[in-house]
Amino acid sequence: MFISGRNSDLDFEVAKVVFNIDPKTYRWGVPFFSTNRDDAAIVNTEMAFREDGTREIYDKELEKIVAKQKGIDAESMSMALTILLPEEICKVAIMACRRNESVIAH
Repeated sequence: MFISGRNSDLDFEVAKVVFNIDPKTYRWGVPFFSTNRDDAAIVNTEMAFREDGTREIYDKELEKIVAKQKGIDAESMSMALTILLPEEICKVAIMACRRNESVIAH
C-alpha cells in the first residue's frame, strides 16, 4: 500500500513515547503509525490497555476532538477510530502519555 505524506518524526515519537521502544530496534523500520489506519489501531489498542491513568486521559481527549471537529458525541473508541485521522490518534496518544508522566512525577 502506498502511503503519502508520512510523518517519520511523529512515527518515531510514537515508538518512543507510547511503546517505550527505541525506533532503531525496528528491523524493517518504524510502522506508519501516523498515516496508516491499521498501524494507528495498534496505537489505540496499546492505549486501551493502559492501567496507569493514561487511558482515561486518552479517552477524554479523543472525545473532545471528535466532538469539536466532527460535531458529534463520541461514545466509544471505535467511533474515534472511524472519524479521526491516524495522525490525530498518534498525537493524542503521545499527549496522554506525557501528561500522565507529568502527573505521576508530581
